[in-house]
Amino acid sequence: MVANNITWPTVSYLLYGCYSTIEPITSLQMERQKAKIIELPELEMEILRLCIFPETFESIAAECTSEKKQSVIADAIKNLIHTKLLLADNSANSLAWIYDVDKMKESSFRATASGVEWMEENGVG
Repeated sequence: MVANNITWPTVSYLLYGCYSTIEPITSLQMERQKAKIIELPELEMEILRLCIFPETFESIAAECTSEKKQSVIADAIKNLIHTKLLLADNSANSLAWIYDVDKMKESSFRATASGVEWMEENGVG
């Protein structure tokens, strides 16, 4: 095995009568794969832009211009949480990241680091 012009030793061993070879894990194999490109609808982009700082559900719904129906806004928030661009931020609870989908009005939401990075890469904000 060769990585960056360095030859790494391999280890062979006998297991159940068959020889097997183990190659060491290098930093090249350990690097995190770049996440796939996420495309967001206009409503989700607007919600993400509103949530740079923690925002309550009511304030998100009131400030949202592309949609007025709260159930659609709630679905967009759930999608953003699923893609890890948004996070529930309930500092009053010991488990601040937990939210009740039936009581979203009691929760606050904020953009994650990935969400802020997405906004920077896509010129949103």
